[in-house]
Amino acid sequence: MEIQTLWILILGMATPIAGAVGFAIQLRQVKKTQLENEKLLLEIAALKSASEQSSQRVRIASLEEIERFSKNNVVYRRANQSNLEWTSFEKSRKQREQLTVATILIFVFFVGGYAIYDLYRFVRWIAHTL
Repeated sequence: MEIQTLWILILGMATPIAGAVGFAIQLRQVKKTQLENEKLLLEIAALKSASEQSSQRVRIASLEEIERFSKNNVVYRRANQSNLEWTSFEKSRKQREQLTVATILIFVFFVGGYAIYDLYRFVRWIAHTL
């Protein structure tokens, strides 16, 4: 048997062996990733149960309780969250509308400027060719 034939046999066997080894490595990585996912899911479940237990201990005080326990007759009031959210939403919507108008105006300015420049180049080309 010649050396070239031996090398061809070795290379012919090496490719499937390398494929099988690569597949085995990927399969091991998939199993490892599945175990890590299961571990993380268990940790998340434990954290959720701990959070639920701790949230049962915290009680939000009402305005009457705040007034009753406040020192020096200082009255604290909660802001109306829905009103604050609505006004901030209105402000952000107005800002978005202004930004959209400004963007459109800038786009029209650049397109118009380019059209004028292109028309200038066309007229100059016509004048040069005549």
